[in-house]
Amino acid sequence: MRRLTAAACCVVLLAGSSASLPARESKFDEFEFRGCQRMISRLDNFAAALTDPISPQLHGLIRVYGGRKVERGEVQLYIQRIREYLIARRPVDPRRFDVTFGGYREKAGADLFVFVQGVTPREATPTVSEKEVVFRKGAFKASRLDCARTPSAK
Repeated sequence: MRRLTAAACCVVLLAGSSASLPARESKFDEFEFRGCQRMISRLDNFAAALTDPISPQLHGLIRVYGGRKVERGEVQLYIQRIREYLIARRPVDPRRFDVTFGGYREKAGADLFVFVQGVTPREATPTVSEKEVVFRKGAFKASRLDCARTPSAK
């Protein structure tokens, strides 16, 4: 009887967890780059979802968008630091997520998606064509994203 009750509980738990999984991708969050600590708190929530033992089949996608006015190297540095942060500081298996360039929007930022393995996430949604982007003089200062660096890389 105990085994039957334990098995029934497992079935109920599994049924409940799979019912809450997205049938296609689901937008987890979106934010503009307005400070490193704000970005880190959003990434912490995303990492918690991807490492939740109840949903080991979830995968993530982060699409990084440059703004209409951007410094050279800015988008690439955001992509690099986000990836490093999730792997080194919030040990998310790098096979469980990807960070990609989504194009350009009015303001620089990111969209975060979660989905079940095998689901193809929707296309990027840039709102500004590359021809309209103004590249500011100078290079993006990497120190602006030091909060996302791994301790050994500082």
